[in-house]
Amino acid sequence: MVFANIGICQASFGSDVILENGTKIRMKLVDKVSSGLHKEGDEVNFIVAEDVRMGDLVLIKEGARATGIVAELISRGRVGKAGKLTINLDYAKAVNGKKVPINGTINKKGEDKVFLSLGLTLILAVLPVGLLIRGEEATLPAGYQVQARTDRDVKISVDDNLVPVKNKNLF
Repeated sequence: MVFANIGICQASFGSDVILENGTKIRMKLVDKVSSGLHKEGDEVNFIVAEDVRMGDLVLIKEGARATGIVAELISRGRVGKAGKLTINLDYAKAVNGKKVPINGTINKKGEDKVFLSLGLTLILAVLPVGLLIRGEEATLPAGYQVQARTDRDVKISVDDNLVPVKNKNLF
């Protein structure tokens, strides 16, 4: 009698797998985000930067959609005050289309120019030009990478066409 190891696993028969709470997910920002371009409540798009696996199974595919929400935003202001931006990460999409809740926060602050503004105002007391100087917007460039974690255990249904099977030797 000859047996073959053909890489069949429990999940290849249409079962559920648990993506555990705290699993790391690396993501990249799709478009530039700025305190001058966005407003609180805006959705921010990310893509997953590498496959999230459990053994041989890919549960979240590289390139999958992920999102965050602009939670706090302060535009740059006069007298050199910098902009501020906070994004709360929301979810990533699993291979079966299910939204996987994720957890993480991005905080970014632009460059303050308060001292420059006040210094120029003192030097040029007659013309308070320094009061017109503005700080920089808080900006995250496209491609900015961040690491999130799953927010809870998530059951993902896996069927035959979603299970990558390793090339196994036949003997």
